[in-house]
Amino acid sequence: MIKIFNRTFHAVLDYGVAILLFISPWIIGIPADGGPYIVFLFAGVSILLMSILTDYPGGLFKRLPMQMHLEADFFLGLFLAISPWAFEFADVTWVYHVGVGVFSMFAALFTKTAKDDLKQQLQSN
Repeated sequence: MIKIFNRTFHAVLDYGVAILLFISPWIIGIPADGGPYIVFLFAGVSILLMSILTDYPGGLFKRLPMQMHLEADFFLGLFLAISPWAFEFADVTWVYHVGVGVFSMFAALFTKTAKDDLKQQLQSN
């Protein structure tokens, strides 16, 4: 599989998406105290904590391996994508949850890890 995002770009995406999720009620016009926002808040806090702990250019403590971060991103994206139906708020909003969820899964699948970089270096030598 071709990996198109490097770790630095993924870090920028992570922090940007976390902020976007925190301010989402005002973007899509949902109440800041209902199920849709609670899901966004959970996802935003999860992304922020993972980003701070991940061993990549955006990480502060670098304790979480990048591969584990990407796996968590994928499953968090899946959670976001199914949450409108799992928590029965699809009649209020679902497009934004599905969009951010699918994007998260895409970013997880197409981000390079240190292992990918090493493979690429070995192949070019």
